[in-house]
Amino acid sequence: MIIGVFLRNFKTYKGINYIPITDEDQFCGLVGNNGVGKSSILESLDTFFNSRPWNFNTVTKKSGKSSTKPQIVPVFLVKKSMFTGDVLKMAEALSKVSLSISELELNVTPSLKSHVKSFVEHRDELVKKSL
Repeated sequence: MIIGVFLRNFKTYKGINYIPITDEDQFCGLVGNNGVGKSSILESLDTFFNSRPWNFNTVTKKSGKSSTKPQIVPVFLVKKSMFTGDVLKMAEALSKVSLSISELELNVTPSLKSHVKSFVEHRDELVKKSL
């Protein structure tokens, strides 16, 4: 299940953004005013999974991909039982990294801190629900 996505310089999203998508496993709803980025989230996932053309942010179009480094990074929540062998080891390592991220320990810009905080809060809420 996709629980969130990091977007960087994609469509309406400038810089790095963490967008939580769901915290329940049966429903996801994107609600908001026109122009806030609901369609951008769906388009980014379509781009990622279906190799669609990228719809770059205006800054990226002007500055180029090498300087703005656009990214689409879906965040998944999956059961450990789905993996075996080397894939399980890799999944456990990635899980350990994602669970160790702390907004206080990262040396990031103030604009990025809010997105790290959003990710950490969302992650911690999901961990509480799983206990």
